[in-house]
Amino acid sequence: MGFQTPQYKLSKLLEQASSGRIQLPDFQRGYKWDEERIRSLLVTVTLGHPLGVLMLLQTGNDQVRFKPKAIEGTPPESGKAEPDLLLLDGQQRLTSLYQSLTSSGVVDTEDARKKQVQRRFYIDIARALEDPARRDEAVVVLPGDGVERTNFGKDIRLDVSTPEKEREHGYFPFRLIYDSPGQLDWLWNFPDETGDATARRALIQRFQGEILTPMQSYEIPAIELDKSTTKGAVATVFEKVNTGGLPLNVFELLTATFAGDAAYFDQHGDDFRLKDDWQLTEQIISAHPVLRGIRNTDFLQAVSLLVTAHGPSFTSARKEDVLRLELSQYLAWAEKVREALVWVAQFLRDEHIHRARDIPYPTQLVPLAVIRVILGEAATIYGVRNRLRQWFWCGILGELYGGLRKPALRATSTRSRPGRAP
Repeated sequence: MGFQTPQYKLSKLLEQASSGRIQLPDFQRGYKWDEERIRSLLVTVTLGHPLGVLMLLQTGNDQVRFKPKAIEGTPPESGKAEPDLLLLDGQQRLTSLYQSLTSSGVVDTEDARKKQVQRRFYIDIARALEDPARRDEAVVVLPGDGVERTNFGKDIRLDVSTPEKEREHGYFPFRLIYDSPGQLDWLWNFPDETGDATARRALIQRFQGEILTPMQSYEIPAIELDKSTTKGAVATVFEKVNTGGLPLNVFELLTATFAGDAAYFDQHGDDFRLKDDWQLTEQIISAHPVLRGIRNTDFLQAVSLLVTAHGPSFTSARKEDVLRLELSQYLAWAEKVREALVWVAQFLRDEHIHRARDIPYPTQLVPLAVIRVILGEAATIYGVRNRLRQWFWCGILGELYGGLRKPALRATSTRSRPGRAP
């Protein structure tokens, strides 16, 4: 895995997001920053302070073909473009900056009560120039329509809904930071209350020099992973650097990988949606309460065990092996695993286990389903069924498969087959 550490101008990042040259991999969660975090981010840019590092992945890797999706708020056509880079870390920051600094400047966000709202962001010119140490107070959040109301919406406290009213109150909109024509028009129509054109010009020049020009040249450092990066490396990197605090699991990573499968698209005219396929498994789980502890990553482990069972040495469900699954391999075994889960539910009922919380050792369910697939109908023969029952309870008492249930498949989950070197 190779990487570079370029510095990107914020203006360039916004341009690339708008054109679709920078997009998100499909496994990324949605945008979710609240209005105060966005305001704090804009204060950081206004002061010229660092806001952290972005993590980018070059596209064009035949081994890592994630389905891309456009950054929220960008034009519809941006999602139709072929991206050059995928944003692994920094989605919340770049989305916040894009929505607040471009177009209408209206951001879809949430307030302190987690209510979905629309907001605009402004710089109070007088406050911003008065004391740089108190620049934080100069960045203002207002409703999306530019009108702040009191008394349960009956009275208007502040109205900056038009450029004229923005200038009247001295509230410069963040949406014009990188819109040079709009910015110049806004500034040179700024009202002159004193009649002193020289003082007015000096104020505008000072605002441009101290705030606007530094913001226009603001740069963000990035780590750019090259085309040799593997899926496993992407998962590891994302887990370690993701500032959103939401861990990535292999199901989400494979969702994006499978969606980018060109062969499936050529045959069916559409992308494969792993989440939709998982819903078929969820229907089985819902119908059998004893299976309700089964997770989507458990299901992938079962498929991986079956795929690697036909390999040269190990039967394995390590994260690395699951991430190497190809869509054709998944499709070859997924339905068989679903059928085996129905049999597992009946097996547990025969052992007088009827609820998921009563299963003594839930980790046994994955290998039990795999064994059912391998044995087929032979698993229902009386003698074989008794041997399976013996294996099941001995496995529970000996905890032979403890590595399978580690979070995010981090443990080494392998079993060497008899007669093969470990």
